[in-house]
Amino acid sequence: AAPEPTPVVDWPPEAERRIISVRIAALSHERLSGRMVRLALGACGFEHGRFGIFHQPGADGRALLSAANLSKPGIFDLSNMDYQRFSGLSLFAVLPGPLPPGAALDHLLDTAQDLAERLRARLQDEQGLTLGAEQLETLRRTVQDLAATERAEPAA
Repeated sequence: AAPEPTPVVDWPPEAERRIISVRIAALSHERLSGRMVRLALGACGFEHGRFGIFHQPGADGRALLSAANLSKPGIFDLSNMDYQRFSGLSLFAVLPGPLPPGAALDHLLDTAQDLAERLRARLQDEQGLTLGAEQLETLRRTVQDLAATERAEPAA
């Protein structure tokens, strides 16, 4: 069998996984240049991979974050990407993952900010609301609850 390409995507079973995500959305009615999206993702360490989306590998090769096209079905066709325009990206971390939940959220937010600046785009929560203090607090509470649940469950 061929070796798994990096980054390695080893998400937990669906019943056990939690996804924390933010959107990087184009300003007003403009759309993001596919070439700029590809270059910005590359500059942030993302590689195109499994499921037709981008993943950012950590030191051990496991995906820390993933980036999907906001438009369904969410994939990026590398052969045409430079010529396309996108309404935005969904940037997400699947928990539990390679990083502890709190570190995963911090990394997600730092990377989202970096991508938004590179693309001159805006940050939104997963419902499309501007990512403000209230939305950040909701994300932090979700992650704290998940971390508390992880601590309460004995390791297998």
